[in-house]
Amino acid sequence: MLRRAFPNITNVVKYIVLINILVFLVGMYFESTQQMDLASLGGLHYYALPGFQWFQIFTCIFLHGGFMHLLMNMITLISLGSALEQMYGPKRFLIFYLVCGFFSSIISLIFQGVDVYTYTGSYFPAITDLLEIPPKVLSISVGASGAIYGVFTAIAMTNPNASFFIFFIPFPIKAKNLLIGLICLEFYLGVSHFEWDFFGHWAHLGGAATGMVLASIFSRRRF
Repeated sequence: MLRRAFPNITNVVKYIVLINILVFLVGMYFESTQQMDLASLGGLHYYALPGFQWFQIFTCIFLHGGFMHLLMNMITLISLGSALEQMYGPKRFLIFYLVCGFFSSIISLIFQGVDVYTYTGSYFPAITDLLEIPPKVLSISVGASGAIYGVFTAIAMTNPNASFFIFFIPFPIKAKNLLIGLICLEFYLGVSHFEWDFFGHWAHLGGAATGMVLASIFSRRRF
């Protein structure tokens, strides 16, 4: 079905998309029949919270906060990921994607800890102190966006003059300029702490930073 809808989709990207869709459907089933939210189990919790488990650093990149979240991430992954898989090959692309996702979670936790320290003066505050922190600071992180940011970063580094069209912008933007703009925007939103903003900006920046490192390494080595 995916191959028919997206004829240029590559194999590893196809299986990653299918896994994400399957996890989403399983989550819907358990939520409707067992009143159990998969995000509460596999989403990334702050490491001082009782719900934190180490496997969440990895599993959170296959969970999403709703259908539109899943749809937008998967469409982006299909278009960008397939292009990068064609450049890197299946093995290197899979390694690249998983490592970017993993370190996006790690960096997100680090900066979440900075926010917690700002409010409480401790990285491991008492539960009673955690209750005083705004909910957005301790929100559970889910989504493939960090890994996808890494994918786009590698594409921008490999083909900096490639043109991209963005919603509501009627002219193409070069990949290198778009990357710089996105990094600046994510950093600004990450430090601004707007109450309405629950996006994982540090995870996005973490994925982009990991993508830069891996793209540099992969450009010098053959697997």
